[in-house]
Amino acid sequence: MLSEMIVLEDSEADCEAADRAGAFGVIILAQHNAHGNFAAAKLIAGAARSNVG
Repeated sequence: MLSEMIVLEDSEADCEAADRAGAFGVIILAQHNAHGNFAAAKLIAGAARSNVG
């Protein structure tokens, strides 16, 4: 099934909620969640960096 909704999250609970809703859940890894269980995620990405100073 191809979802029409993408959800960017950084917590296990929100990742699971996105999965239950049928969304394409993307986890953004950061220092505070690096050891989380993100089995429900469709994609796990590294932390984004900002060029804003």
